[in-house]
Amino acid sequence: MKKNKYSKVSWRGLNDYNINCHLEELPFKWLNNSYRNDLCPSFINEEETLQIYFCNTNLKEMKLESMKYKFNLYNYDKVEGCLDDNQNTWFQTNNFSKLVEEIKKRYLH
Repeated sequence: MKKNKYSKVSWRGLNDYNINCHLEELPFKWLNNSYRNDLCPSFINEEETLQIYFCNTNLKEMKLESMKYKFNLYNYDKVEGCLDDNQNTWFQTNNFSKLVEEIKKRYLH
């Protein structure tokens, strides 16, 4: 396991936006689904049923928006997109292991 050298992506002019994890350590394959108006970059799983927003909570912009969680997982629909209107679809954590557990739980339901 790699230590302290998390995956970085290009986001809003930052070429080294820290997503606080290693993408290759997530279960299943993930595709960049970021939209330039979103607060932070996002990825969807290959089956397009889950979406994760990776928030670098150390950035000033995230602090101004009161973003407290690094990992924000939502159910995703191919037509509707991110299903963030229902708290039952949300999962937010700063713990990568808990994120992985929740992904497996939702994916394998």
